[in-house]
Amino acid sequence: MKLSTIRSSVLEGFTDCIVKLGGDPNNVLKREIRDSDNVEEPLSTVPIGRFQKLLNEAALETATPHFGLYYGARYRRRNLGFMSYLFSYSDTLLGAIKRFERNFAALQTNSHYAFRICGKSVVIEYAAPGGDVAFKAQDAEFSLMLHCRFLQFSLGGKWMPQRIDFQHEQLGGTSVYAQFLQCDTRFGQGMNQVVFASKDLFVENQNADRNMLLLIERALEEARRETEGNIDPVHLVRRAIVDCILSSRMPTLDTVAQVLGVSRDTLGQVLRRNEVNFRQLQNEERIRSAKGLLREGHKSIGEISAYLQYSEISAFSRNFKKVVGLSPNQYRQRSIQENPA
Repeated sequence: MKLSTIRSSVLEGFTDCIVKLGGDPNNVLKREIRDSDNVEEPLSTVPIGRFQKLLNEAALETATPHFGLYYGARYRRRNLGFMSYLFSYSDTLLGAIKRFERNFAALQTNSHYAFRICGKSVVIEYAAPGGDVAFKAQDAEFSLMLHCRFLQFSLGGKWMPQRIDFQHEQLGGTSVYAQFLQCDTRFGQGMNQVVFASKDLFVENQNADRNMLLLIERALEEARRETEGNIDPVHLVRRAIVDCILSSRMPTLDTVAQVLGVSRDTLGQVLRRNEVNFRQLQNEERIRSAKGLLREGHKSIGEISAYLQYSEISAFSRNFKKVVGLSPNQYRQRSIQENPA
């Protein structure tokens, strides 16, 4: 049986949250993070049981029974990269949830995530492996709070669910649940779940971007291969470069290292070990993204140039022609001829 794991990138911001709540993160990390975990490596995962123990220890260190809720509410979307971007750029919430369900194992293995439509309501279910519900309570509150934030990416910051169910018994007073969840909250239920109106599934996302979604789904394909055991560090760097493009940042060594949650030096070591030149990867991914955008035909050459962080259209056009052998306009026209509508 495979070990149940979660991406170590989920710990991004963990120590800051402990400090914000008045605790000392070193008291937690020195007990639970081992040298062999190597959580700063972009390839790394953490056993889900150890992640849950970290949340529990943080709750004790900060004397905050609802640490999971606080952490989930303060979590930055870019720390989960492509998974959270699904909610930002899918045309509807239904499309985002289907894609998230399909790719959930890229984030967390051997865990339950599913959604179902029950008349006028939608139910999203989540459960980590293991039978000790009390031990998993902080993880459940973190995960459902985080998922509510994902839904807000599609439906707006003021959106709240109809109901939240937790398997565990209530932790502390009710005021914190009212503050963060702002809906009916039940405890001791058979499943952790978020319940909301089914009409929300079909609300059009005003920020939907088909071009970005194509890039995201290509990156998630690579992530799924990693979960099957075919982990390639170069793929991770490529994904981080695309992540920078999606978030309108120039993919430099510094920004890519930030996306991966490692230092610039660590990223350099990974690249040297794999005999890869960063500038070559950077150029390949920008050109690959440009090809996809040109084939789609929704953006002008100038818009694509700016989107890919070129200083001038002429610089983009020269580089594209040097690599592809065709100008951007010629490539677009050939694509139209080869794939007529």
